Amino acid sequence: MFFNCGEKVESTVAQGYLMELSLLENVIVELTEKISGARITKIHQPAADLFIFRLWNGSENLKLLLSAAPGNSRLHLTEQNFANPFTPPRFCQLLRSRISRILTISQLNHDRIVQFECAGPKGLCRLLVELTGRRSNLILVAENGRIIDALKRVQSNQQRLIAAGQMYVLPERPQILEMQRKGPKNAPPEEVSVSLVVEKLYTQNHRLKREKDVRGLIEDSLKKAQKKLRRRLENIEQEQVNQENYERNKQRGELILANLYQIKKGLERIELENFFRQPPMPESIALDPLLSPQQNAEKYFRKYKKARRGLEHSARRLEETQLELDWLGQIAFQLEQAASPADVGEIAAELKSAGILKTAQHKLPRTQGGRERSPCNMLISPGAFKVFWGQNSRQNDQLSTRELKKGDLWFHAKNSPGSHVVLKAAAGRGPFADRDISFAASVAARHSKARGNQKVEVMIAAAGAVRKPAGAKPGMVTVKKYKSLMVESLQDQDKDS
Repeated sequence: MFFNCGEKVESTVAQGYLMELSLLENVIVELTEKISGARITKIHQPAADLFIFRLWNGSENLKLLLSAAPGNSRLHLTEQNFANPFTPPRFCQLLRSRISRILTISQLNHDRIVQFECAGPKGLCRLLVELTGRRSNLILVAENGRIIDALKRVQSNQQRLIAAGQMYVLPERPQILEMQRKGPKNAPPEEVSVSLVVEKLYTQNHRLKREKDVRGLIEDSLKKAQKKLRRRLENIEQEQVNQENYERNKQRGELILANLYQIKKGLERIELENFFRQPPMPESIALDPLLSPQQNAEKYFRKYKKARRGLEHSARRLEETQLELDWLGQIAFQLEQAASPADVGEIAAELKSAGILKTAQHKLPRTQGGRERSPCNMLISPGAFKVFWGQNSRQNDQLSTRELKKGDLWFHAKNSPGSHVVLKAAAGRGPFADRDISFAASVAARHSKARGNQKVEVMIAAAGAVRKPAGAKPGMVTVKKYKSLMVESLQDQDKDS
């Protein structure tokens, strides 16, 4: 059986979650031709609401896919392979014990309900596949019409009961079904199997939905991580305020040592002339009456050293936290620019390896893995120099740590997430002309979050001024010395050389 993949069907599958009736009818015709009387060799349940029936129809092995997923319910032959759990779930075990052959396939009530007449070790039975949106279900019914069991049991009084021992009752038929029976009219130039059409369309829809879900998960994880880091910054800045008086402790220790002759043990406070101030002013200094004057001075020196170490530690934590916050901003910008599932997958994998994204690996879009990675983007400047720019953290890291060599120039939009850009020097050629530098700076401006501004400030640094701190995230560097150039972002279409 073959089917015309028309625009109407494609939009229905891509946008909706119910199989169009005409599409379902064509699937049933194809299944009737191919699997009526087929022997079931194995039943698998790869996911909670997905079943794969392995069949032998006497001439070939086939795989029948039954999905009761609320947003992806369907049935058709499939060529895909699925990973199966070691232990089959409850309903899968039941189907294995009761069904060994499919006799006939039919549609019930002119609705999205497909009945498989089956035979097995315990006699005849029926498998009802209800493709009814969020209430999609698989129900095994005995020959007398009583329910043996169901994938999704329904005990609520507000709905029809679906439980073992209850008589099976068809769901109420929606009034809008008659409006949805129009099928495609024109035959396609090339005929294709209806199951292959359904599989292609639903796989595409599932991929788009999964990418959307992963994007949302990434966005939520980024927001939480950024909020946590901003709170940490506030705490560190408050610690620094409390530590900034450490110099005064050193001064108090010096004043005590300079006035040992007039300080007696047992005093709780003494007023001394503070010669560190200009002009000198009297200052009241607290003392521990149980300590000698010398010990009081040493106590202030210890406070000074502790506070100085704390201030150095806070400054280091402040820099590390700011770098991590900048990195998250860079990732958020890359997510905005991600144009393919592979781009989203790379971002997700990077966040997962950093412990920020909490999700199972199989939920992430596939990345390039061990295959050869895509090269950095390249343009040619007006003076025929190569200009490279990174599209993600990995490419930025590669440019700034491996490709950037002596004589090259490095560019990045100042205080804005964006691409690292490298203007490569050429052997035997003189220094870069202003137009080449402006061109590379414009590329950096365009591929940054500041690209919407009329003017963008771009940092320009020599190779030796750019370095990656130890332990820094991919694509994060520090710049020791740079010049700034105000440019307009390059608005013309990029042309690969």
